[in-house]
Amino acid sequence: MAALLFQAGNLFVAAWFLPADARTPADIVSAANSVILIVPNDVLFFVLSMPLFLFLFQTSVDWRVRCAAVFTIVVTLLLVMWLQSRTALLVTALMLGVYFVVAARRLPWKSMISASLVLGVADLVFGFALIDKVMSFNDSRLPLWQAAWAMFLEEPLTGFGPHMYGEIYQRFFVSEGFAANVVVDNRHTPWPHNLYLELLAEYGLIGFISFASLTFAAALTVMRHYALVDANGKHFLAAIAASSAGFLVAALFELSLLRLWVVIHLFILLSFVAYFKVQQTNPKTVASQRSSGNIKGKNYA
Repeated sequence: MAALLFQAGNLFVAAWFLPADARTPADIVSAANSVILIVPNDVLFFVLSMPLFLFLFQTSVDWRVRCAAVFTIVVTLLLVMWLQSRTALLVTALMLGVYFVVAARRLPWKSMISASLVLGVADLVFGFALIDKVMSFNDSRLPLWQAAWAMFLEEPLTGFGPHMYGEIYQRFFVSEGFAANVVVDNRHTPWPHNLYLELLAEYGLIGFISFASLTFAAALTVMRHYALVDANGKHFLAAIAASSAGFLVAALFELSLLRLWVVIHLFILLSFVAYFKVQQTNPKTVASQRSSGNIKGKNYA
């Protein structure tokens, strides 16, 4: 939480010292000079942690923790508007839905409407910049995706090696034959803006299947233990499921293993699942389940 708020503060300070006509999302991120935030879509670093703060707000008995969690969520929503990230907006909506459906098997419309109001008011302050960006849809990712796919077809088993996409993708880059709304950007781009295609291009089927296997095993663990846990446990699993769903969707449009925070976040989620599985297979926990049908008083925070 402290790291997220520090990065948010760094962005606000950087924007404060920029001239008024140079406060575009790209300018602000560049001025922040952060090792984590390289492009505006890296606001996903904040967004993907949101379900964990929702979990703290829902389950903590300490009012200070609950207030800090709410404050962090609000700051994150403001940053989504400020940095005008369509991917972050999509992921935010998806994760909120997944979290509440998994935790309570229903959509709490009051919470969803409250989040929408925060987003709407924030976008109003910034002159509806994000709404305009969504409505005037155009994208420059398709040529990058096509290049990554062509790389995979040439080396389907092992790929071209870690972080090699940016070094050689222009050999496979095609600039013609796309629809009118597709922007062909000839500037150098180190990653294809699609984690799955990046895995195929750089690691081949071996790397892609390894990633898919880890993801599937984690999802299976969550589903198997969902019915065995109490309310706090369900909120914990909901946070993992929501953040994982957001990660997998964000991977379609932006994430890259070039980003250290992407790798760290992925393995934090996997470690949470592993920790949860160990707790459930502990002999004392198993005995508790047999006697009571669930886990009493388990603190997952």
